[in-house]
This record gives sequence, C-alpha cells and structure tokens, in this order.
Amino acid sequence: MKAAVIGAGNVAWHLARALDRHCHVCNVFSRDIDHASALAARLSNAVPIDNISDIDGDIDFAVVCVKDNAIASVLDVVPEAARDALWLHTSGGCGIEVFGSRFRNCGVLYPLQTFTRDAAVDIDSIPFFIEGNSEATLQRIRTIAEMLSPTVFDADSDTRRKLHIAAVFACNFTNHLCALARDILAPTGIPFSALMPLIDATVEKLRQMPPEKAQTGPAVRGDSKVINAHLDTISDENIKNIYSIITNSIINYHK
Repeated sequence: MKAAVIGAGNVAWHLARALDRHCHVCNVFSRDIDHASALAARLSNAVPIDNISDIDGDIDFAVVCVKDNAIASVLDVVPEAARDALWLHTSGGCGIEVFGSRFRNCGVLYPLQTFTRDAAVDIDSIPFFIEGNSEATLQRIRTIAEMLSPTVFDADSDTRRKLHIAAVFACNFTNHLCALARDILAPTGIPFSALMPLIDATVEKLRQMPPEKAQTGPAVRGDSKVINAHLDTISDENIKNIYSIITNSIINYHK
C-alpha cells in the first residue's frame, strides 16, 4: 500500500515511521518544507512536499496528523484526483463529520498516547480507536490499524470525544500537576526527581487496583488539619485554588 502523511508534528513524527515499516509512505506534507524534509529523511523513500496539490495521485490512503483546528483547512485544499483515496485523521476530539461529503472513503485512526518528537514510543503497545464512513471503509481502516498495533477498538465520534476528555484528565492534567509540584519544590532545592519513586508507585498501583482503591492522602482521610496547614503554606493563589478544587473533589467522591 502507498500512503501519504499530512503534517510533520509530534504525531506524524512517530506514526509516519511506524507506517513506513509496513507500507510505502511516498509523501510527507507540511506547509514548512524544512519540517516535511526532516521527517521524510527518516523514511525509506518519501518525497517531502509543501503544496498538497503535489500529493501522489495513486496513494491508497492519507493520514492527516495536524492540529484539530487545522484539519478542515487541510481537507479543503486536497486535489480532486487524490480524493478517491482513503482519508483519515488522527484526532480524538474532532468528529468524522469534518470530512463532509467531499470524500468517498474517510474515517479516523486515533492513537491513544501522548507523543513528543524526541521521546521514544512503542507503537505496538498503543490502542487505536477507529471509525469509518461505511462498513467497508471501517474494515480497510481496521487493516491499517492492525498493522500498527494488536489493540484496536471501534469508537464513534461521541465515544472518542469522551475518551479524549478522559485522556486529558489522566495525562495532560497529571503532567501539569507534576509541573506545579516541581515549582512548589523549587525554593527548597529538592529536585523533582525525588518525587519519581512516588510517581512510579502510583502508576504501578493503578495496574493492580481501581483508582478509587489506590487513593491515599489527607483528602480521602478527611484530615482537615493537614489540609488547612497546606492551604496556609501555599502562597500562590492559582496553586491554592487547584489544591482546594481537587481536595474537595476527592472528599465528595469518597463520601
């Protein structure tokens, strides 16, 4: 199969290389030709392009790996000759309706993972969530997804949006809280690395039991004395508000 990758950001950086192990990625598109060239250089025989009209006319499928708010604008300029191919986007938050009626075969190939260009990712371990505009198209997408990972689920746009929200809580919010934890430690001279054994143990517990069973800390114990002492110690109002909101959420959840 011949494929094109539209985009050269974090998701494209990993997905293009994974696809290239199973099929021929013939084009990498980015509005910045330097970005397209950098990714194409990592593939076996891909041509970088910065004009989507130059896309290979006989590709079997194209994967759009751009920001959600850019998907529609990219699809608007796909040449008619390339619209017979299967077109996919990789977004958890954007619905299949973004394709409209302009594409005969279209759908979603959503990898549930956090991607950073320079951080290694084992694609085989990632669950993929797929949707197609017809049953026949869905089966084609399933074939592509199963080339990449043994874990593939059907998920319509509404289900995928809820999944994306869950992922934001589990990943993005958690990462931000770790950034705040580092900032709280900064004046003490204690490195963030001192928290890593705690973070590792937290994740390991989640492999063994439901999160509500793994919950510890002053909020779940109802220890108002410790909670109030923490609030008195925190000087940053933003961090204090976050502490209060999450503490109250834990208390109410475990009532």
